[in-house]
Amino acid sequence: MKLHVLFAIIILMAVQTMSFAQQKLTYTNQVSFGSSYGKGSYSGSLNNSNGNINFVNLNFEYVGSLKFDEKFSIGLGTGIKHFVEFSNDYRTDVESPNPQYLFVPAFLQAQYRFSDTKVSPFASTSIGYLFSLGEWEHEYTLNSMNYSNSSKLENTGFANLHVGASMRINNKLKVFGGPYLEYLRTRNTYQSAGATDITELNIDDLQNEPISMWMRTDEYTINLMQFGLKVGLIF
Repeated sequence: MKLHVLFAIIILMAVQTMSFAQQKLTYTNQVSFGSSYGKGSYSGSLNNSNGNINFVNLNFEYVGSLKFDEKFSIGLGTGIKHFVEFSNDYRTDVESPNPQYLFVPAFLQAQYRFSDTKVSPFASTSIGYLFSLGEWEHEYTLNSMNYSNSSKLENTGFANLHVGASMRINNKLKVFGGPYLEYLRTRNTYQSAGATDITELNIDDLQNEPISMWMRTDEYTINLMQFGLKVGLIF
């Protein structure tokens, strides 16, 4: 097919879509809060080449959607995701607290209500990208040694499936809730460094032994499947 013919078809489809949107589409806002538990696996760690890893995730999402009718809508969303890690068997510095990570998601969501009634089951799916907000850091002193640790999860894609039920309160407000599954694959860069605290040593120690210093970098891949519950409002 020639390019000018294809271009004409695209223009025609766009005009038809705009015409349909003017007659049928309405805009809705959706806010939700969710919590999930994720049990996954990691590979490539220096201490353990393979193992299990656990996360708890708290998240807030906002979606602006175009509603085609009372059943189907497509929207763009963002929000904030807070991950807390509960596995550290690949670390040697057991004094460190649980690492925490913040992400801002950007995603496309499609949602379908199975009936145009006051209470209706629904299914929605989202696919998008997570943008990391900095890294987790922790410093402490143990046995005259200063430790400095940092951990960072890379930006990554994700996908989820959410099912449940929605209830119409009035013409402008609905409430909804239900379980969801979410999958992501990311890479963690973990750095640990230590140095002798010279404030705990006397001058003889400094004359007889060198100051102890070390640094280690550990990179590994995480595959994480999360299961959680999400509730929210559509208005």
